Amino acid sequence: MDSTDAGDHELRQTRLSSFGRVLALVALTYVAVNFVASIWLQRPSFNGHSVPLVVAIAAFAALWLLLRGAPRTPRFVRVVELSTLSVGTAAFSTMALFMSLIAEPHNVVRSILTFMLLGYAVYVPSTARRGLSLALSTTANLICCARYALESTAMVATRRQWGAGPA
Repeated sequence: MDSTDAGDHELRQTRLSSFGRVLALVALTYVAVNFVASIWLQRPSFNGHSVPLVVAIAAFAALWLLLRGAPRTPRFVRVVELSTLSVGTAAFSTMALFMSLIAEPHNVVRSILTFMLLGYAVYVPSTARRGLSLALSTTANLICCARYALESTAMVATRRQWGAGPA
C-alpha cells in the first residue's frame, strides 16, 4: 500500500495511535497483575525488573498520544512510529535480562514480540519495507539481550561451580 494518499495517511495515523494505546494497556495490565500477585504472595516486587516494562508503557503511550487527533505530516508519523516502537520493543527485549533462565526468557520475549509484530502487520496499513525494518530492529534487540542474558547466567554458574562464590 502506498501511503501518499491523504485518506490512507489519516487511516494509518489513526491505526498507529490505536495500536499504541492497545500495547500500552496490555503492558500496563501485565505490570498490574504482577504487582497485585506479588502483594497477594506478600512479596512486593515493583523493583528494577519492572523498569523495562514501564519504559515500554511510556513508549507505547507516546505513540498513542502523539498520533491521536489532527492529521500529522507523513514524516512525523514515520519518525514517531519507528522511534517509539524501537524503544518499546527494546524495552520488551530487556525482560530477558531479568527473567529466570528456567522460564526460558528468550522464548517468552520472542513470543511477546512475535504477537506484537503480527498485530502490527494485521492492524496497521503499511508497506512491506516498513514492516521488515521494524521486524529486523526487533530481532536485533532480542538477539543481543538474549545472548547477554544467557552468557551472564553461564558465567554465574561457572563461578559457583569452581568455588568463586556468588556473582
